[in-house]
Amino acid sequence: PQGAAAPDPGTARIPTIWLGLMAGPLSFGIAAPALVLDDIAWDLSTSVSTVTWGVTAFGWGIAVGTPLMAGLLRHRGARAALSASGLLVLLGALLVLTVPLLPAVIIGCALQALGTAGLTSIAMSLTDSARSMGFVTASLAVVGSTSPLVGSLVNDALNWQ
Repeated sequence: PQGAAAPDPGTARIPTIWLGLMAGPLSFGIAAPALVLDDIAWDLSTSVSTVTWGVTAFGWGIAVGTPLMAGLLRHRGARAALSASGLLVLLGALLVLTVPLLPAVIIGCALQALGTAGLTSIAMSLTDSARSMGFVTASLAVVGSTSPLVGSLVNDALNWQ
């Protein structure tokens, strides 16, 4: 179309479906634990109100992580931001999976949130149209609305971790 900027020849177009999948974990991490808080509390020998700190830490991780990771993306590029985000998600998941103590779960949730905030920032920055951006943001809603069910099913089949 007239007036549209030409795409950067050094930038490969990433299919929108992958960008939606990259952004999805942000919604999953905050919504999925909602139905399994009682199981987490039972396993950690504490109250449900205490284990909700994990969800709170995830929310704060998103709030803090989004501008931090967007800054990393702007200053260091998508490769560095993707590496840092992936590492944060992995470290957080390992902590939650391997250390059954409340402080470790809270720190693991916060690390995962920082990483997923980065993944979402990267996905949104790589969109090339309003349609693509709409798909990415819609994926956040779809994942967020289905994640409590998925979290509950996984909890029933395996465990909360």
